[in-house]
Amino acid sequence: MRLNHSVANLPGVGPAYQKRLQKLNINTISDLINHFPSRYLDYSHTTPINKLEPDQEVCLKATLVSLTSVRLPNRKTLQKATVTDSTGSLQLTWFNQPYLTNSLIPKQQYYFTGQVDQFRNQLILNSPDFEPIKKKQLHTNRIIPLYPLTAGISHKWLRHKISLVLSSLTIKEIFPSSLKSSLPIDLNSAYHQIHFPDTQKQLELAQKRLSLNDLISIYLKSALTQLDWQQRSTTPISTTPSLHNQLLKKLDFDLTTDQQQAINDVFTDLKQTIPMNRLLQGDVGSGKTIVAVSAALQVVKQGFQTLVLAPTQVLAEQHHQSFSQLLKPFSIKPLLVTGQSKKKLPAAPLVIGTHALLHRPELIQNQKLGLVVIDEQHRFGVLQRSSFFNSVSTPHLLTMSATPIPRTIALSLYGHLTISNINTLPKNRKPIKTKVVSEIKRPQAYQWIKQQVTTRKTQAFFICPLIEDSSSESLKTVKAATSEYQRLQQVFPDLKIALLHGKMKPEQKNTILKEFKSKKYDILVSTPVIEVGIDIPNANIMVIEGAQRFGLSQLHQLRGRVGRGEHQSFCLLFSSEISTTSLHRLKLMEKYQRGLTLAKLDLQLRGAGEIFGTAQSGHLDTQFPQFWNADLNKQAKQIAQQLVLLPKPQPQQLLVTLNPNLAKTTSPN
Repeated sequence: MRLNHSVANLPGVGPAYQKRLQKLNINTISDLINHFPSRYLDYSHTTPINKLEPDQEVCLKATLVSLTSVRLPNRKTLQKATVTDSTGSLQLTWFNQPYLTNSLIPKQQYYFTGQVDQFRNQLILNSPDFEPIKKKQLHTNRIIPLYPLTAGISHKWLRHKISLVLSSLTIKEIFPSSLKSSLPIDLNSAYHQIHFPDTQKQLELAQKRLSLNDLISIYLKSALTQLDWQQRSTTPISTTPSLHNQLLKKLDFDLTTDQQQAINDVFTDLKQTIPMNRLLQGDVGSGKTIVAVSAALQVVKQGFQTLVLAPTQVLAEQHHQSFSQLLKPFSIKPLLVTGQSKKKLPAAPLVIGTHALLHRPELIQNQKLGLVVIDEQHRFGVLQRSSFFNSVSTPHLLTMSATPIPRTIALSLYGHLTISNINTLPKNRKPIKTKVVSEIKRPQAYQWIKQQVTTRKTQAFFICPLIEDSSSESLKTVKAATSEYQRLQQVFPDLKIALLHGKMKPEQKNTILKEFKSKKYDILVSTPVIEVGIDIPNANIMVIEGAQRFGLSQLHQLRGRVGRGEHQSFCLLFSSEISTTSLHRLKLMEKYQRGLTLAKLDLQLRGAGEIFGTAQSGHLDTQFPQFWNADLNKQAKQIAQQLVLLPKPQPQQLLVTLNPNLAKTTSPN
């Protein structure tokens, strides 16, 4: 048996089970053993019968006294057993498992595991798992793994198949022997202990080792990318202080210290023969655009081309408007390219567009491409970015992100980039007043919104988690944009309301946003499609329905769509059927304004995988708590730095072994 063999090679895995496993993304033996438990039950210690309490998860060591099967009126059957130990007796029950009368033998000792229930003032164990005490335990009397499942696949079935695999092969260590002392546990033991831990300590060591593997793959990829980037060369672009000062004089605001430092960082990079690869991180509304404009002005005036890539047509048009306005005094007219653009367009020194620009090579001046700016870079497909950079000469690269990322996570995701941070908001920017609104106060909130819109002539966003009403029981109370749009027309009959959601065609969305910005509408009902980059200065009220369904970071992104003007802005968090935990989380939005603070709190409350896993990297497995440990990150980085020095092609081969998906990506960021 080999790791790359199909799971169909396992006994008892026919076409039906193979299809079920595919729903869990399990196709090979390797996939199976990398399907890690989501949690564990500690049944390693037995509990005497006289010490049992309701709702307790327990493991009993008891002797079967009797077992009967009773037919019920509804054609179902009930199996009742009595077991004893030296401290007392207990009744066990199962439903519709008549075969148990042949499986369980009276006077034999077994381990029984399950949750203690109370029925008519009597303690019972309902549907317990069991194993004879003479047999090696897989489902009882140990720390038991519980897995992500799908219909037709049980925990017991998965445990059995994984146990079969692990007992049939030895997983070879992948790192050089010189690193053995740096590793918490060998790889073969790590896989055994992650699935079938002998002790809590062994489980922690296994989680630490597998987290370390993931982290090493990320830092190794980062180091290889950085090495490749540093071996590239580009034409240095000189910058002119007098030109920058002219731009500053045209602005109707003063740069913050952080903005000016970021511009200085970029100007220093542009003068180097190694191409810039810098991440500009700044909170929503912190003023990242002026940094990109300053760089583009210098590059274009030196005779080189600048490309600005945005993830959506709306954001591309917004950038086009900002760049055009700021660079008009310098006779620079940006060209806008979206999926709706004409086939024939004139060449231009400054081109702003969506991903459609990547498919218009005739607009890219290959030998004169000096700078590429990518806004919200994680929203561009990795392969999109990599194919683009493999097809052009190496330009300087500036990526921008408004997604706040704690330092440890930033090092993991972007360790190969140099990072500039804009931590301070522009002067005179007022903090957004945020309030969690209970259902009982909804009418008062509506009255207040109506007053604000009519007297202050402001505008409001209403954000709903869904586009349409859901038949799902768990989503029945969640507001949907389409139905909320119709309902709000009854609530605010004198106000003009528009609807926006992700299923609309780009030109339709674009038209609605333009009309909202031109104040044709008072209220815009939308899904979170407006999360990134939309700038409507007159919109000062953000209402978020079903706020408990969003993470803190996304709530902060949505809140950042208001507060762009000089007037006081407000964010109202509506939530029905809210739990104490969710209310506590939403109250943090009232207390904190900084995205980085909220991101750290979100990390503690929801876990890194949910926040930063697929959304920003596409390859991180962050389910183990040790993944974001600062010391483990430091150790992983040190090991990766040693591995990258191995003779070629060993580092790349190691990366393929550690993380094949990550090894496939070749983008510079």
